[in-house]
Amino acid sequence: MIRLLNKAKREGYRIVYIDETMFTRKSIPSKEYYPLSKNMTVDQTRLNEPTLAMLSGVSKEKGLETYMIFPFSVNIAKFKEYLTKLREENEGEKICIFMDNLSTHTS
Repeated sequence: MIRLLNKAKREGYRIVYIDETMFTRKSIPSKEYYPLSKNMTVDQTRLNEPTLAMLSGVSKEKGLETYMIFPFSVNIAKFKEYLTKLREENEGEKICIFMDNLSTHTS
């Protein structure tokens, strides 16, 4: 893999690292710092925040390349939409995407 990344760099490709993250009610801590020997609890059932997925790409050269936020999780159609936006924003530029093996990425 390192050999392939180095080859892409030598050929003038910008490496864009992409991944997703999820924001759910479980992302919010159920406890916060509070006075010694006491914990403040949070009733998460009253939090009415939607589940969101964020796809983003970063590169050494540009920092944040682009991102998109979707309701719920990322599926193949949403991932293709993100790749289309990434390509449109980098039209005519040589980019190489680097990602993990999530089934959505490899479909």
